[in-house]
Amino acid sequence: MVDQNSQFYAILTNIGAAKQANADALGIPWKITQMAIGDGNPGGVENPPLPMPSASATALLNEWRRAPLNQLKVDEVNGAVIVAEQIIPADVGGRWIREIALYDADGDMVAVANCPATYKPLLSQGSGRTQVVRMNLIVSSSSNVELKIDPSVVLATREWVTSELAKQDFKHSVLVATTAAIALSGLQTVDGVPLTAGVRVLVKNQAVAKDNGLYQVVAGGPWVRSADADNSVKVTPGLLVMVERGTINGDSAWQLVTDAPITVGVTALAFEMAFGRTGVAEGTFRSVTVDKYGRVVAASSPTTVAGYGLTDVYTKTEIDTALALKAPLASPIFTVDPKAPTPAQFDASKSIATAEFVQRALGSLRGVMNISGTITLTAAHVGVQLVGSVELAGKTITLPPVGSVPPGAQIHFSAGANLAPLTIKGYGAELIAPGPGGGYTVNSFEMVALDSVVLANLGNVWRMVGGSQMNKQTGQFSAVLAGNGYQKLPSGLIIQWGAASNTNGFGTWTFPIAFPNACLRVFASQDASGSGSAMYAVGANPVDLTTAKVASALASGGDAIFVLAIGY
Repeated sequence: MVDQNSQFYAILTNIGAAKQANADALGIPWKITQMAIGDGNPGGVENPPLPMPSASATALLNEWRRAPLNQLKVDEVNGAVIVAEQIIPADVGGRWIREIALYDADGDMVAVANCPATYKPLLSQGSGRTQVVRMNLIVSSSSNVELKIDPSVVLATREWVTSELAKQDFKHSVLVATTAAIALSGLQTVDGVPLTAGVRVLVKNQAVAKDNGLYQVVAGGPWVRSADADNSVKVTPGLLVMVERGTINGDSAWQLVTDAPITVGVTALAFEMAFGRTGVAEGTFRSVTVDKYGRVVAASSPTTVAGYGLTDVYTKTEIDTALALKAPLASPIFTVDPKAPTPAQFDASKSIATAEFVQRALGSLRGVMNISGTITLTAAHVGVQLVGSVELAGKTITLPPVGSVPPGAQIHFSAGANLAPLTIKGYGAELIAPGPGGGYTVNSFEMVALDSVVLANLGNVWRMVGGSQMNKQTGQFSAVLAGNGYQKLPSGLIIQWGAASNTNGFGTWTFPIAFPNACLRVFASQDASGSGSAMYAVGANPVDLTTAKVASALASGGDAIFVLAIGY
């Protein structure tokens, strides 16, 4: 029994409360997707008691409908309340509504509510209606409740659809459009078309422009504005309507160009043709007049210069005289200081070579460019002198990809006087051939103060072809700078050094590398920094290309013997 003491409310079920807590804790969306409706009367009694929501419930007492939500949103006043809505069509019903439930995407009942008993009739009962059922549910947080609804399953009332369609700028077509001011009453002929009661007319030429608009014809009295254009909500800037028939305006479209705000019956309404007939017959024309919308409103085909409106053109005689002063296309002779576009860098075509291009091609560097930080070089750095500064210390200069510049392109780089070591490397895994004669490759090398290098692109590798850095890399200057080492010189002279055994008597010292031709001299000396307390005699002489004999008068445990060999 429902009376003034009855209580109506909605609550989360235990399952719903747990799912919301989980969504809030993990920050994941919670999808509420369906609403179930029941009569709360599983026994079919005549006057059932009011069902009371229970948090432990997992189903309604007597569910008779379940369908997707029409809308799920946060309440505009209270952000802790979500509003779920379902629309029951007019052809569904014949049952009481006493209990409501919400289900999530997993099929679990997450909220339950009761409501005053409401009967939903069927059309066959003579009282069909569209029923909107809403549940307002308080949640701890609405931030993780997913509010999206599938538009393919929602329903809308006919009244809402009609109202929304009337607000659209694109209106239902009219039968005709006026061509002059008319009396807005009774049956008459407009643009050559007799009107009948109920047809729609675009009125656009009234002397008082506030009376323009879309009208419906009334046979025996004043016309009325069409239902989709009778107030300011439905009549907005950009309104567009098609015209079906008419001698002048048939098959055209007209647009309302009046700016907002618009008050129907007060604001002057102006319509302009968006597209349609302009009075120009179809055909091909040499001269046309175009309006502000790009439509052809006049056309003709003039046959004279005057007909085209040309007032500043050369005559045939003037053109012939000017051409006679020009050089012929075949074997022309240029005079004074002719100029031509300079071909692109590395151009090897048959284009004309300007002085600028020739100077660049002859090998002169075309400028100087300072480098002060880590950089990947490009074709723009080819053919200029790159100069390093102290800021390059510890930085890396990457060469252009070999495929980005033509074979023969050169990079010129000169290090500054105060420059600490910097690295020059190939692009990615590309290699550099340090010496002009080949033999080995590296991905990078170091340069120090006052170093210079010239690198040439051989098509598949960058090779050193000049600069002081090449002296370090070529075999003529190879060296091992260690306790036992050597230094080669371009003349063929080789200097080798090391330490021999300090055992008293005769011994053999093996050179760090073999002399190719001869060992000229071997010198021996005592290590004065050792622990020996007296000076002893030492001597050495070459034996062959790989060894020398060392003689000493040293006590056991004496100082070491240093050896120096010179050969070629």
